[in-house]
Amino acid sequence: ATKTVHWRETHPIATYLVAIAVGDYSTLQTSYNSITGDSIPLAFYVFPDHLAAAENDWKNLPQMLDFFETHFAPYPFDRYSMAEAYNRGAMEHQTMTTYSHELITGDNRYDYIIAHELAHHWWGDLVTLADWRDIWLNEGFATYSEALYFESLYGREHLAGYMNALSQTFFAEVARRGHFPIYDPDYMWGGTIYQKGAWVLHMLRWTIGDDAFWRTLQSWAQRYAYSNAFIVDFIQLAEEQSAQDLDWFFDQWIYQAGYPDLDIAWDYERDERGCTVTLDIRQQQWLDFQFTAPIEIEFTTASGVVLDTLVSSAEYQTYQIELESEPSAMRVDPNNWLLKQVDLIFQPSPGVGPNDFYLAQNYPNPFVSGSPTSIIYQVAQIASPHQISVKIYNILGQHVRTVVDRQQHGGVYKVVWDGKDMTGKSVSPGVYLYRLQSGNSSVEKKLTIVEK
Repeated sequence: ATKTVHWRETHPIATYLVAIAVGDYSTLQTSYNSITGDSIPLAFYVFPDHLAAAENDWKNLPQMLDFFETHFAPYPFDRYSMAEAYNRGAMEHQTMTTYSHELITGDNRYDYIIAHELAHHWWGDLVTLADWRDIWLNEGFATYSEALYFESLYGREHLAGYMNALSQTFFAEVARRGHFPIYDPDYMWGGTIYQKGAWVLHMLRWTIGDDAFWRTLQSWAQRYAYSNAFIVDFIQLAEEQSAQDLDWFFDQWIYQAGYPDLDIAWDYERDERGCTVTLDIRQQQWLDFQFTAPIEIEFTTASGVVLDTLVSSAEYQTYQIELESEPSAMRVDPNNWLLKQVDLIFQPSPGVGPNDFYLAQNYPNPFVSGSPTSIIYQVAQIASPHQISVKIYNILGQHVRTVVDRQQHGGVYKVVWDGKDMTGKSVSPGVYLYRLQSGNSSVEKKLTIVEK
């Protein structure tokens, strides 16, 4: 005997969102009261031995629906279901997400995936990308929706931690696959599209403000409902809602590869009004391109916490900030609004002012033969530029390598020595001297190379 079932979808649907799941399922059923007043049936199809675990894992779905409806738009379809399958991951098939058997654990550890696939019913199913080169519109949006949902539960500090975890996943992928833009990516299903993509929305939110950000998402869901759209359509909408020209933002984050890699140095001088902080920011990223990067800087002082926003837009910039009292600590991007990597290469040292030549201890130290070490030094601001040299000597005083020999303006610099001599040969393990010299001024320290 055969049984014929006729199935009809009453809403527009993209062809990639169609799937059929067949199996010996047990069913969990409930409903959700939409903000529109409608009752939305919810059904979960699971293998019988996973029934109890699935019931616990999927119990938070109504809460997720409520958050997304309140912040995006009313749920755009007439039902929502999830079907367990022997596959990997999950897929946002329209009105019925396919969900891997590996993700049903009974302890809610994969709530972020449930939220991700549900969010796709707005970002991907309701508003569908018009070109696969614009896959960010699906995956970056769904990934940031996870973060937004958890922020609603646990607050802004949790959001900062969640975004930090996303950035680490992205950096790990960069180490494997290299840099490529979000638009027309070399690889669609990894950290650049998902995690960096979420960060782009996070940074957009900070750039245009919460009100304009939420209006942009809500208008995106409304204007392109049940239709296709391009990244350029989203850019235009964000500019409309924020009343800002955002070409600079999207050009660097969507169409350009990479992220800011910052070396930051700071120091301060006391005066009769308080003190003046001098802060140097150098963009050290691998490509010959400088991001326009607004950065929050937080100082802890006896008078309280001072928060300032600086804009880094060149390879090297120096800023001066007036404070009422001496800072005891400084934090870069304390609220985690910028995707970046930061090395704090210099901070106040007792007795060292901006008009002094200063040589810091190299790091790492000791370091392994054949590996690099970083040397940080300060060039005096007064009477700059100065002719500067940084040279390496062996313990007998014999010249091994010159790593810097040029004129430099006052400020803090970092140079990397690769542990090789002038011929390109790795030097032997042992103790070496490195010397900063400008005219009659010189400072010298020791470094140690150890065997592998």
